[in-house]
Amino acid sequence: PTGTLTLGCLKPAENIFFLSTGTGIAPFLCLMRDPELYEHYSNVIISHTCRFEDDLMYSKEVIGQFIDDEEIGEMAHGKLTYFGSYTERKPGSRPRITDLIRSGEFFREINREHFNPERDRVMICGSLPMINDLSKLLTDYGFEEGSHNKPGSYTIEKAFAS
Repeated sequence: PTGTLTLGCLKPAENIFFLSTGTGIAPFLCLMRDPELYEHYSNVIISHTCRFEDDLMYSKEVIGQFIDDEEIGEMAHGKLTYFGSYTERKPGSRPRITDLIRSGEFFREINREHFNPERDRVMICGSLPMINDLSKLLTDYGFEEGSHNKPGSYTIEKAFAS
């Protein structure tokens, strides 16, 4: 694998967070099939935010299949947490993921402590505004962007980043 959304761009840690919007979930669904992920991390948290509730159906279905998979399901059991949210203004909608992180609501919902660069690693893929906002937020929290040459505590999809 090449690019920045590989485990090799991150330093070892306890938890890994995959934060995505829209089709940005695709590389994370691929990474979740890798047994190495579950060997390296005690907790795998995947967040998928879309505009409409129906847009979450695919990610929910695929993640459900992981849980039922003979090989991956056993490794992911007790380690995998899914957080889906949508921003469409109707009952059940939520603010943007960046706002949920800032307010702490995201962490309360998944029963985890707030981001800590000593314990957590983060991968981000999705819309450019989300990537930029989360990169700034993580940098403010003391996270360092990683690469193959210098692994860090977070990494972003570079295809759309400026």
